[in-house]
Amino acid sequence: MLTQRHDAAIALGTRTERLARRIGDRETLAHALTNVGTSYLQQGDERGPELLEQAFALAMEDDHDDHAARAS
Repeated sequence: MLTQRHDAAIALGTRTERLARRIGDRETLAHALTNVGTSYLQQGDERGPELLEQAFALAMEDDHDDHAARAS
């Protein structure tokens, strides 16, 4: 995501999101949602803001301030 390789970031982030949900890793889920949401946002895709809102809410619920800051 940080190197503007959005397609790769979305593919890997989506894969990570699915795995994190399956194993119940909420911190990794918040990170993945932020990466995918930011990549979508930078491409002008309307799915981006919703994913960032989900990541922010999840991070705030679990007191992961660093993830909340990234998603906001």
